[in-house]
Amino acid sequence: MGKWREKEEKEEDIKYILSLDGGGMRGIIPIYIIDKLSEKLRELGDERPFYSHFDLIAGTSTGSLIALSLAIDTKKTSLKKERGKDYRVYKTKTIKKLFKTIEVKEPIGEIERSADPKSILSLYKNEGPNIFRSNDVLKRIIGPIIGDKYDGIGLDDFLKRTYKEARMEDMLTPTMAVAFDPYTSKPFIFRSWEDSYFLVRDAARASSSAPTYFPPARVMDLKRKELLILVDGGIAANNPVLLAYREARRLYPKTKVFRILSLSTGSPFYSFDPMGSVGGAAGWASSIWQSYGSGSMRVADMTAEAIDGVEYLRIWDPMKEKIKLDDTSEDAMNRLEKSAETMLKKHEIGLSSFLRALKESPLREKLRLREVQES
Repeated sequence: MGKWREKEEKEEDIKYILSLDGGGMRGIIPIYIIDKLSEKLRELGDERPFYSHFDLIAGTSTGSLIALSLAIDTKKTSLKKERGKDYRVYKTKTIKKLFKTIEVKEPIGEIERSADPKSILSLYKNEGPNIFRSNDVLKRIIGPIIGDKYDGIGLDDFLKRTYKEARMEDMLTPTMAVAFDPYTSKPFIFRSWEDSYFLVRDAARASSSAPTYFPPARVMDLKRKELLILVDGGIAANNPVLLAYREARRLYPKTKVFRILSLSTGSPFYSFDPMGSVGGAAGWASSIWQSYGSGSMRVADMTAEAIDGVEYLRIWDPMKEKIKLDDTSEDAMNRLEKSAETMLKKHEIGLSSFLRALKESPLREKLRLREVQES
């Protein structure tokens, strides 16, 4: 990421994007980082909820669960609301009183608290074993070969209990979740500002329907009266940064600078020796699939870094030991948190600069404010 350009651009010409990768249980890494960044902002004297600093929050798969949870009106869910009073926003008004002019602050609304990042982290630890479960031992063993590893009942139950009947319109700031439509071979994006009628649990289910792990999601498009069959957004964009940038340009067409914080799930580069392969389908079957995923992530990073007007901070440090996206063991969770700490230390300078910029940023343009209740 290049140098900040506070002096060159007016703050209203700068928009902030939070982009969250997919990765199953490895979502512990980005939500752990978010929790620590939220604490740092409070230490800097910024009491606004973390989500409210961004003009757009985007997520794929497990990243969509975090994005939707961070930005949703918790009154419509079972999510635990962040502690603290809703943050009151004021505007300065000049009035004449007798023979002098004075400035007074007038409340214009309150920024609502959304889900506590710590409680979202706890959901991974408490609900992970229920989401990735199957009562059929044989299915767990051979499922990925002749069927899906999990029946999806645990995931569906979790999403219904968590998001209830909340819809995309209940997001407090523009939020998007990336899924994939296998029939059109295109990403399918759930947008809070356009697709307000979709159930949040349907968006989350579609975005996180990882092939070979869960059955495809069956989502009813209530507006068009048609049934959609969707799968995990990681098929097209496990790092959704480019799609997030595309949507941000549509939302804010006059913006000159986009500052993007992109949080990974610690997925390692995949490398192999093609000369050591036996060749053919047998030799390439596993390697080519994993190479596609690793390669597309790198392309997203390289492209985002090269876009004029984009300041891109990517928080990524490849884990030395591979942790499967459905590993819910206590040991795996502990290692994921340690990996998150490593990333925080490695990117301390860049994150500190980004947080200072967030602290100084004004009220975001499309942030939903609650009407002030006079006492």
